[in-house]
Amino acid sequence: MNMKKIVSIGILSLFLCNFGFSQTDEFVLTWPIVIAEAKKADAEVENPKKAANIKSWTERGRKYLEVFTFDLKAAHPGMPEDQILLYMKSPAKKTWQEGAYNVYSFDRIDLYFKNKALAKYERTGNDVAQYFSERTKPLDIAAQSYIKAKELDVDGKRSVLIADQLKKIIDLYTSEGLYFYLANDYKNASIYFSKVGNLIALKYDNLHDTVRASTLIDCGTVARMGQNYDDAIKFYKLAIEMSPNPKIATYYDIVVCHKERKDTTAAIQSLIQVIEKYPNDENIVGFTTELIQFYISLNQYDKALTYLTKALEKEPNNTNFLFNIAYLYETEGKFDLAVENYKKAIEINPKDEGANLNLGIMYRNKAKKKLDEAEAAYGTKNYTPLFNEGKSLLKLALPYLETYAQILEEKNPTDEKEKAMNNKQKKDAYKDIASIYAQLGMNEKYNAAKKKMDSIK
Repeated sequence: MNMKKIVSIGILSLFLCNFGFSQTDEFVLTWPIVIAEAKKADAEVENPKKAANIKSWTERGRKYLEVFTFDLKAAHPGMPEDQILLYMKSPAKKTWQEGAYNVYSFDRIDLYFKNKALAKYERTGNDVAQYFSERTKPLDIAAQSYIKAKELDVDGKRSVLIADQLKKIIDLYTSEGLYFYLANDYKNASIYFSKVGNLIALKYDNLHDTVRASTLIDCGTVARMGQNYDDAIKFYKLAIEMSPNPKIATYYDIVVCHKERKDTTAAIQSLIQVIEKYPNDENIVGFTTELIQFYISLNQYDKALTYLTKALEKEPNNTNFLFNIAYLYETEGKFDLAVENYKKAIEINPKDEGANLNLGIMYRNKAKKKLDEAEAAYGTKNYTPLFNEGKSLLKLALPYLETYAQILEEKNPTDEKEKAMNNKQKKDAYKDIASIYAQLGMNEKYNAAKKKMDSIK
């Protein structure tokens, strides 16, 4: 299964912040007031008595949300330039062009527009070091405050308020992640999508489990793209737990994470889990094939054969499975079983390139061994039967190698590297065929094969 950027922006758009602009508030909220209120909220939760009060924490959460959104408003990546500028509290102090960006500078924030849409922003001003030393520090404090409030809300009276506010925070984290995601900066995008995933994992918000599961899949995918595999796997597993009917693709997402960080053991275990859970899925043969390749690469042929046999039961005419079964038997020195399965593959597809080549070479190699034994037994009673057996095996090898050469002749590669490879394979094939013709005394065919071999550059 090919993993691409599959973040469903349609779903993520549900999480773009929904704070309204206001031009008519009778009370004008200023930045000094917002900062003073945040400091007051900090002092309240430091007081042991007030820290036991849920409202102290919900108020702290609300006030730090105001710190974070005071200048940024409801802005989100892709939002039209004219819409944002219309609702700013005051005109920009200055504007300039910076590469492809049109920049508007305000008291504590610079907005960068590209193609008339918001692409990024930067906090500025004297309070950056304290309140935005980390990009979403006020948002992090707000989230922590509402989580603490939820822990204190034993009777559930504040659960709706807390859920609504946490949903807003999820929206804002999503928006932050999208700034980087849309700029193809997946490592930074994963930081904020991981914050989204960790909040959703608590199930304190007001979202349905199906929405949570879909969002967790997106969080997992962005984390994977940012090479944050631990979080990616965690979010995929949580999505599976929250979904009433988890999709096989989510299980495979976990496999992809293991593969990308080269954890073969974990990838194998995850593939086995998928195969056992979805034995009748239309994609299961592909997953089984991948598992088999892992086992072959680890020289665990018995396990590979076990799953190849299961795969063949589902697709009995799959020549690739038959070829691999034959190859494994050949590797283990089980000549008769290898021959049997190569022949089955050729019966289904007479022009199976790999099966014709391998079967021909198997017979040729066995013939050489018998002829060498015959030469060693020259002058004894064993010579003639060994010699005759060797010649018989050469005759068995010949038609398969001839078919293989014909398959190569019928190819017409246009790529120069592929053409060179095809010519080398043909030259080697005619060399083997000519050698067998010579040993069998087939002089005319030998001359024709040698001429053909010599003509290939």
